[in-house]
Amino acid sequence: MTMQKELMHFDDIVFIDALFPFHVLLDKNLRVQSLGRSLKRIYPVDIGNDFFDYFEIERPFNVDGYQKFLNNTGALFLINCTEKEGFQIRGQMFPESNSGRICFLGSPLINKLSDLKENNITFNDFAVHDSITHFLFSMQMHETSLRDAQHIGEKLKEKNERLNKINVALDSFVYKVSHDLKVPAVNLSSMIYMFLDIAPVDDNPMVKEVAQRMSKAVDRLNEIINDFLDLSRLEKVNIVELTQFKPKDIVEDVVETLEIQVREASATLNINLEVDDFVFNKANFKSILQNLISNAVKYRDAEKDCIVDVSMVSEEDYIVLKVQDNGMGMDLDRYGKKLFQMFSRLYQGEEVEGTGVGLYMVKKIIENGGGTISVDSKVGVGTTFTVRLPGQLKIGMGA
Repeated sequence: MTMQKELMHFDDIVFIDALFPFHVLLDKNLRVQSLGRSLKRIYPVDIGNDFFDYFEIERPFNVDGYQKFLNNTGALFLINCTEKEGFQIRGQMFPESNSGRICFLGSPLINKLSDLKENNITFNDFAVHDSITHFLFSMQMHETSLRDAQHIGEKLKEKNERLNKINVALDSFVYKVSHDLKVPAVNLSSMIYMFLDIAPVDDNPMVKEVAQRMSKAVDRLNEIINDFLDLSRLEKVNIVELTQFKPKDIVEDVVETLEIQVREASATLNINLEVDDFVFNKANFKSILQNLISNAVKYRDAEKDCIVDVSMVSEEDYIVLKVQDNGMGMDLDRYGKKLFQMFSRLYQGEEVEGTGVGLYMVKKIIENGGGTISVDSKVGVGTTFTVRLPGQLKIGMGA
């Protein structure tokens, strides 16, 4: 408040009321002479009665008489309305020089928007110039934003719950369909081999060619079904089911599984493991290794001897697994973004077999386990996949 006390005159009550709708005008005996229009509506006071019959001064302390009012001119007053619990007004006292009257000029103390409703106050009760109106508008905007954010959050939560239910249903559907298809697909494959054994294919090369094509198609169908089953199992795996195992044992198991593929490619596998024991999901770790090594052999360069280097070292609380080959390589600028997408194949046709699911599963397993995977590749030189996995581990001298 910047008005000087010697300039204050309270004869024009209408003017004062327009500027300060919560004012209280007192005479020298501290009897109420008039109330602001807004205060009168919210907290009616009998004109002529003593100020302290309706109000209690909380701040400043010990202001209980006319002279103390004068001594605290310009101080900030916090006044309780004793007959309306929780309703406070704050402002300053200004004396009128020629009459000795004192006028309290202020407005209600508002801490939150609900205070308005509780005290039957509206925005129209405040003077336009009152700084509290800006504060109240800001609070209203803030509370509106909070309500909107809460509403959006609840809607997103509902949609997320529905999506989770749909995903669970889809996973169950994929598993059931894949499982139901596997048996007839295997039977069909067996029947084709039986046909090749008993049919006079030597007399009719076309029959043999058609049967072999059918056999390849069924083998591919089996591969797709198996990939779907693996995907479905992956969704059901609890990543906290960790066990301690020796990476060397898993690598030997993977090499044995891929023995035919490695032998047919005349591939050389160089294994260098500097971790004796590792804590991770054992089945998932095997899946990572098997997919990366299989791809390294699969995407070999026909004009070079196939060499695959598998290494595993420790870096603080992580292990770093690398699978490096000298195969065909790939153009990462062109194919990098879709490398880990489901059903994405960089090489189409029969040149390289595959369903485009393996790397998608590998990336999902690694990220579910809190790790990362990166790739470095150059056409005609080869490819290196680098996997970082968190876990408890023990360092050894090699494997």
